[in-house]
Amino acid sequence: GRAGFGLWGGALAFDTQGTNWFFGTTTAGIGAGQLDFYSTAAHEITHALGIGTAPQWNALTATGAFVGPAAMAVYGGPVPLGHDGDHWAE
Repeated sequence: GRAGFGLWGGALAFDTQGTNWFFGTTTAGIGAGQLDFYSTAAHEITHALGIGTAPQWNALTATGAFVGPAAMAVYGGPVPLGHDGDHWAE
């Protein structure tokens, strides 16, 4: 019910044809060129929840950092963002 967010959510789809997914319960054993399915799914779920996509996210970004008060309290200041502003910095 908050402005900028849908009432239900979103949808995710994953390529099963051209992607070499790793489905282990840890990253132990992941092969070269494989993508960790769990990490990728968790990442994309955050976008469906609004990280990097919602007006509320954009309102709390400034000069390459996320300035939400709770995030800054945990991090100790503005949280650095990646070059696109839609992801946390490495």
